[in-house]
Amino acid sequence: MYKYKLLVFAIFLLFAQNTFAKSSALIPVSNRLFGLTIDESSFNNETTKLDAAAQIENILQELRNIKNTANNKKITVRIVLPVGCENDDDCDGNEKIITNKLDTKYITLMQLIKKENLADIMAELLDSDIESSAKCFVGLDEAKSVACYLDRAKKMYTKLGAYVDIWEIGNEANGDWVGGNFTGIAKNNMRRKIIVAQIKAAYDFFTEQKRVLAAEPKKINIENKKLETAITFYFSGIDVKKHCYENDNDALLGWLQSEGAHFKDKNNNQINFPELDYALISYYPDDNFYEINGTNKQEKIILSAQEWVNLFATVQNNFGGNTQFGLGEVGAQCYFSKKIKNCADCKTLLLDYDTQERNPCDEYDAKGEIKASRKCACCYCAQVQVMQDYYIDLDAQICAAMDADMRFKSHKKYTGGYFNWYYSPDVLNKIANGTAADKEQAAKVRQAIIEAFKMYKN
Repeated sequence: MYKYKLLVFAIFLLFAQNTFAKSSALIPVSNRLFGLTIDESSFNNETTKLDAAAQIENILQELRNIKNTANNKKITVRIVLPVGCENDDDCDGNEKIITNKLDTKYITLMQLIKKENLADIMAELLDSDIESSAKCFVGLDEAKSVACYLDRAKKMYTKLGAYVDIWEIGNEANGDWVGGNFTGIAKNNMRRKIIVAQIKAAYDFFTEQKRVLAAEPKKINIENKKLETAITFYFSGIDVKKHCYENDNDALLGWLQSEGAHFKDKNNNQINFPELDYALISYYPDDNFYEINGTNKQEKIILSAQEWVNLFATVQNNFGGNTQFGLGEVGAQCYFSKKIKNCADCKTLLLDYDTQERNPCDEYDAKGEIKASRKCACCYCAQVQVMQDYYIDLDAQICAAMDADMRFKSHKKYTGGYFNWYYSPDVLNKIANGTAADKEQAAKVRQAIIEAFKMYKN
């Protein structure tokens, strides 16, 4: 009788395994990411008026506040890795700082986040704004530029590999500012080619580390430790007819689908990312306008949920079948017109904010330099609105649209993400060093994050 029960149980296990394997093939397993970004300003003594230990505790306490609101959910904290300028020192263009400077408080923070199981950690290897100034982009020398980028990847992994779950190996890769300002078609094509080669080198390195970790799971002794990779692109328009760039091939689909020269290696072989885990897209609608043909009028580029799904369906052609899609950065830019007298409409923005001498949401000193940014009622209102618009409303709409789209087997291919870029200045830093009004508004933004977290669907 005992042997009979064992036989039945074994048959059941075999059936369950086969069933699971079949269902797994039909419905890809997904990680739903609810993300926040912590940038270098929260480790800045001048900005926070806190010492290193207090800066870390300030961040940890915020993560505890969010985690304690719901069981069985975990946020993903995206940490912008520094380049040696985290204390307001200007980067010296001649200093080789990019590959080896990492303040120990970053390591300590990640250790404590893991110790308390507060969040998964995404490390942004190199932010797009500092890709060229940090000297990992060495003119138009592909070999030196790739070597520098790979060196940074290896050194950051050596220091942080035990704690980081997701490595963002490329940030806003198609941004026309990434890699510096080169005029002319040939130089721009070379710039794009170097960017792809840098990301590919980092991808190959981390993919190999993933294989090592899979073969030796005890090599890095962190419970529930993952090793995944992500590339973030920048949304600048749907296609070559509607985008805000000077060059069509810097717009997202143009960058991915152009002649393809920058997606070929030195042997003219196609460059692919078949094991990439996440393809993410930064989306700042305040930055995205296109000029209507034959007019001087600009129109904001806003996508419906189905248009986002269509975009993901096109983007997926460049990656493997298991790559998940999401939004890599969102946030209220807070470029409000001086004509706005109240904040009844949080979404009324200045169309051409670059022509403004001063942003009414910033405070300036006698010399005309910004002494405090993002300080107006409209800005706070917009920050709260972002949580509703993206983490709740758009997220649910995209999930539903992808679920109904035959090009995707399941909406589980959509990971979410969002990674609010302004979490540090809008919440962490104002809680640490703000007026009573600042702290009150920061608390409102934090509460909006918590409410979104409660409603976020796994």
